[in-house]
Amino acid sequence: LEEDYATPMQSEPSGPDPRTVLDALRLSRRPVVLAGSSAIRFGWGSYLSRLSVPIFTTVSAKGMLDERSSFAAGVYTGAGGKDAPESSLFAQADLVVGLGLDARELLSSEVSKRKLINVFPSVYDYSRSYLGDLVSDKYLPEIVDGLTRKQWGLEEIRASKRKLFESLGNKHFLPFNFFSILSQHFPENGRLVVDVGSFATIGEHVWEARDPDQFLISGNARYMGGAIPMALGAAFLNNESPVVTVLGDGGIGMHLAEVKLAVEARLPILFALLSDGGFGSIKSAVIDSGLSSRCLEKFNPSFVPAMEGLGIPGVRVTSEAELKSVLENHDFVEPYYVECHFESDPYRQMTLDLRN
Repeated sequence: LEEDYATPMQSEPSGPDPRTVLDALRLSRRPVVLAGSSAIRFGWGSYLSRLSVPIFTTVSAKGMLDERSSFAAGVYTGAGGKDAPESSLFAQADLVVGLGLDARELLSSEVSKRKLINVFPSVYDYSRSYLGDLVSDKYLPEIVDGLTRKQWGLEEIRASKRKLFESLGNKHFLPFNFFSILSQHFPENGRLVVDVGSFATIGEHVWEARDPDQFLISGNARYMGGAIPMALGAAFLNNESPVVTVLGDGGIGMHLAEVKLAVEARLPILFALLSDGGFGSIKSAVIDSGLSSRCLEKFNPSFVPAMEGLGIPGVRVTSEAELKSVLENHDFVEPYYVECHFESDPYRQMTLDLRN
């Protein structure tokens, strides 16, 4: 790679006078904080619990702040639609304070068009992909001190989340229902590993992680098929907490044989397929282009027989009641498989107002 994460800084990049940055923060009345994954790497997460302003993280930094806390506003992707909390809250903000905000963690760099100051870790050369007016982390204590003097957004955050959940919840059984039920069933010790697909967009917003270990995803590469290997690694590292691995029609087949490792080691992994009977995110693009989607419709999308052949018992569910029954009647101390089937059209439309 052209950029090496371990490359020492030769000199600090040119940027605004730190006093100017601190003045901008002092004059701000409605700042929002946006933290990237380097903020985890460099131990800046402890600062966030002291703040009383809306706090977003990138998907890669999800869980850096306990997402059940009052000022946790959720994830920021840069491509949020009208129902995403980032759209409403950023529209009301007068300043964005980035903590290790790297453009490679976003789907769009629209945030750079706003008044943005961005604290970067000066020990390494991350600066070439960082956004906004850069300021060294040696000023981080002063910036955090300035942020602690601000207070706004509590009701706005509640309103944005209420709007999000109202828009996602409807009469159909969809991934929103799956992740909501999952959150209620594993409120403390569950770990979620999510593959790539439309369902992942829902999971990013609905699953509330208490720490970064509770949510694993290929956040930067958006690599389809990586969830099974990540789940195995997570379970081998800590087999005392259940791991829920969420897959789509496209990703489940890529490393399917690896689930034998879970069987042999008796790992506490719940493998979950969220299926619309085809390839939802790809199918949407095909239909929008006026092309036929017949080649994306699977004749028999079920993997229950395949999983049972690999030694993992499984079940097919098509409703909230069936899913709740499965969760309530299993302790998930060994591998298990649940297959959720959704109606194709509602599935295809569920992210229209959540992701641009």
